[in-house]
Amino acid sequence: MKKIIIKRLIDLVIIILILSTIPIYSQKDRTFDKLAFQGANIRAVFQFLAETGNINIVVDPSVSGNITLELKSIGWQKVMDILLETFDLTAVQNENYLRILKTADYQTELLSKKEFEEKQQQLIDPETRIVKIDNATAADIAPSVRPVLSDRGQVTIDARSNSLIIKELPEFFPDVIQFIRSLDKETGQLRISGKYMLIDSDFMDALGVRWKTQLVEEEMDLVNVEKNPETDIATEQRLEAYSETDMVATQLGQFRWGIISGDFNIEAQISAMTSTGKGRIIDHPEIVTLDNMQAEIYSGEQVPIFTMTEAGNATASFYSTGTKLTVTPHITSEDRILMKLDCERSAFSPSAAGGVSFTIITKNASTSVLVSDGETVVIGGLTTQDTKTSHSGVPFFKDLPLIGKLFQYNQERTTSSDLVFFITPEILSKESE
Repeated sequence: MKKIIIKRLIDLVIIILILSTIPIYSQKDRTFDKLAFQGANIRAVFQFLAETGNINIVVDPSVSGNITLELKSIGWQKVMDILLETFDLTAVQNENYLRILKTADYQTELLSKKEFEEKQQQLIDPETRIVKIDNATAADIAPSVRPVLSDRGQVTIDARSNSLIIKELPEFFPDVIQFIRSLDKETGQLRISGKYMLIDSDFMDALGVRWKTQLVEEEMDLVNVEKNPETDIATEQRLEAYSETDMVATQLGQFRWGIISGDFNIEAQISAMTSTGKGRIIDHPEIVTLDNMQAEIYSGEQVPIFTMTEAGNATASFYSTGTKLTVTPHITSEDRILMKLDCERSAFSPSAAGGVSFTIITKNASTSVLVSDGETVVIGGLTTQDTKTSHSGVPFFKDLPLIGKLFQYNQERTTSSDLVFFITPEILSKESE
């Protein structure tokens, strides 16, 4: 007993000596020039930190032990961290005091508290509420809602009313409802206007687009992309490295693309080409789609190919040929439009082997283009060749019976035409809708 009393007196003397040589700080962020303890009781050291930090510290009765240390130029918080780590302790911040206890005891408390709360929840009856979904489909939102429910929570889809039936404990409903509302936001809509033209290859430069020979290797997966300003800006910077602000184009194998913006009047150029016979419009489709939703524009025909069965019966199989443009648009945080474009041109022709063999020739390309609202993307390079036969002859004599054929001759002329896509995306506002 006397030894214990003597030991406590020694600890007290050490603390008094330290306090007499080190200024007492009223803030925890102050630094000690020198701090030394020799076999000091850990509870006394925490009392010293409470005094110098001007805070209330409550040490659990189970915390015990002695410590010897000598530190220089060290902050108050760092000293606290060293003690907690050395003795495997945890500091729990309460309203107006700091509680120090063994980490194992703290973990046991947390587990006991959780078990108690779970038992309490078992005594509470869950409620059922119907949440109407306005801007999305209930089936799309339900998978995202399930992870945020409690262990006793349930979500059911009512497709008829496009609603979610939520069964949950009352205390969790505010967070669940707020989460659903954050998902049920109106999705931006875009109008994709397309115009397909066949232009004589010799007059492609008359469009005013400067076709370049730079390859675009980057393709963007835009499906289910959320608006993220940092991601959108980085993507814009990468794609803008491929383009200019006026009119520019890039070679994509047999495809070329360009962006037309500013005051350049592409409609005037198209009108001039059609009026002079240098080009003709073969289709002018429009489609409205949602942000991050794929839209497809197809122009073509179903070609029947007949085959014979073993029984000798003829059957027909239909194959689609023509022009297909697939667009996946994404509205960026700057209200610009990032479009993933997939172009395909297919044509049906008899096989070179002859007989009943046939060939479907397909050309396709994919790229991603960043444009402003209302700018036009031009995609060209799909070259087709047409052979035309014209009949000529010597006037008067070619029309004579019997001998007229001697004064006639046929002339074949092959012309090349480029299929050109004009794609103009437009963000639809609520007023325009």
